Amino acid sequence: MAATAMEKERMLEAETLNVQLEGIERRLQSLARSRVQARELLTTLDALPTIVEGDEILVPIATGLFVRAKAGVAGALFVNVGDGVTVEKSVSDVRAMVSTQIEQIVAQENEGQQRFESALARMSELQQAFEPKDA
Repeated sequence: MAATAMEKERMLEAETLNVQLEGIERRLQSLARSRVQARELLTTLDALPTIVEGDEILVPIATGLFVRAKAGVAGALFVNVGDGVTVEKSVSDVRAMVSTQIEQIVAQENEGQQRFESALARMSELQQAFEPKDA
């Protein structure tokens, strides 16, 4: 039996929703990774006051790749603000920036989770429409 126009429309919507769900899921995973990294950064920032000028430290230059260095002025951090420009910030200022980023990430995660649940509910409705009706 050939599918009706309504059935074809529902199938197309289901396919579109499936693609959207996969995209939302990927975005949520990316946000979760960003949140974890930002929280790890907060932990690192909390340890900075224990470092004094001249201490030997490992400085990351790429993921899993470090160079030994001596700490300079304790408590001075340099933040890239774009276009290769860096500004000096205190640990507390950077900590506040990172905390704000975490709040924004959590808000985006909540919004994404709501979108995911809404799309999932609609997918469930479409699936029910495809189930055979008992006579």
